[in-house]
Amino acid sequence: AQAYSLEVMFYVSSGLALLSILMLMGLKETLKEKERFRPALLLVKKNEIIDASAIAPAIVTLLVYMSYGVILTIVPDYSEHLGMANKGLFLTSLTFCSLGSRLFAGRASDRFGRIPVLKVGMIMTALSLVYMGWSHTPFHLMVSSGCLGFAVGIAGPSVFAWTIDRAAPDRRGRAVATVYIALEVGIGLGAIGSAWIYANQADHFGAAFYVTAAITILALPYLQYVLPRRDRRRAS
Repeated sequence: AQAYSLEVMFYVSSGLALLSILMLMGLKETLKEKERFRPALLLVKKNEIIDASAIAPAIVTLLVYMSYGVILTIVPDYSEHLGMANKGLFLTSLTFCSLGSRLFAGRASDRFGRIPVLKVGMIMTALSLVYMGWSHTPFHLMVSSGCLGFAVGIAGPSVFAWTIDRAAPDRRGRAVATVYIALEVGIGLGAIGSAWIYANQADHFGAAFYVTAAITILALPYLQYVLPRRDRRRAS
């Protein structure tokens, strides 16, 4: 956007979206028993919105992705406050480190279990948020963003694999949708909460990150003590 313009940025994004549609056209349907679309399918019943088997992964997802709500809301101001000229560098660091951790996070989840890998991701996410709140220079902010991306990249594959493990074969789509609802709620709560704590006061930046870190780490006692033991054994 800085090198060209916002218009060019959106045009390029639209072009990439069109490429994804072209890729989908060449893929085969994996659902064995398909149903033709009819308007009645748009009427969703209450018991068709949330899948009960996905409640536990959804809770963990909500707690993890609150961090994204924080960074999307206050990091632009935080970057400017610390003197980072190109605000996009923060998200670039986060994205590349997230991609890097996903290269082995899925395999680690299959080998060591969903919950053990999730716990590692939770701890790293909380520590990254603390580091981010402590940052006093653009360099530290960049490093903390990479740490956060790496941490969430570890947790992401495990939580979705866990969701699929728990779901019935004919309800996997609903289960994944449940987790995505929690993801969006988490981002929204993180955005609202961080904006309220920050309140356009530069000395409140740290508090917003520290509070989010404390909330994120609540996933650990949930996984260890609240989640039924049989569920912990299946995912370990």
